[in-house]
Amino acid sequence: MERIREIFSQTPLPHLLKVGLETFPTPIAILERCIRPFTRTLTTIDLTQEYLSFEDLQIVSGLFIQEPPSLKTASLKLLYLSPRAVDLLADRLQRLQDLTILFFSITDDEGALDEIDRDHDEDRFCQEMEGRSYPNWHLRNVALSLQFCCGKTCSWKAMKVLAKALPSLRSFDGQGDLSVSEEWGDSDVYEVKEGMCDCIIRFDL
Repeated sequence: MERIREIFSQTPLPHLLKVGLETFPTPIAILERCIRPFTRTLTTIDLTQEYLSFEDLQIVSGLFIQEPPSLKTASLKLLYLSPRAVDLLADRLQRLQDLTILFFSITDDEGALDEIDRDHDEDRFCQEMEGRSYPNWHLRNVALSLQFCCGKTCSWKAMKVLAKALPSLRSFDGQGDLSVSEEWGDSDVYEVKEGMCDCIIRFDL
């Protein structure tokens, strides 16, 4: 990890547009150290190897509120998807246009999780989201998916309730519109291949 710090602190990349970090594991301090020098130019981040807690999400999103907004696309992996997490992203990443979130569980309140009941928690999440509005969030495409060990399933209920709060939204999961095909339903599983590499850092200059 010390080697990663040295690389990012000593290597000038003034035009870096995209960064994706895949490490096993990834301390939040390392993520912060790697991303912070490039917040002025980054348009894309991919942080989908390790689950982020709400506190981790606060740190990552906080990196982009002090600079002129450049971030347009974000892929995140959250321990819990909650209305509070959505509020945070809407407030701090207002210029974001494309958001993909993989999550372990969905809830209306991270602090009240005693048992994981994914179906019930999704309903409570949607109930809590009702009445919310994000008129200043520029998001145009969103994909919210429950993560399994060998795949994922789109949370259409959560995406549909988010669409009610987002006037700018134009697409679910890159499909190009806000319609949900009956053939997809709420349980289609798409393969997600997990890499077991020690550390991969991707750059697009």
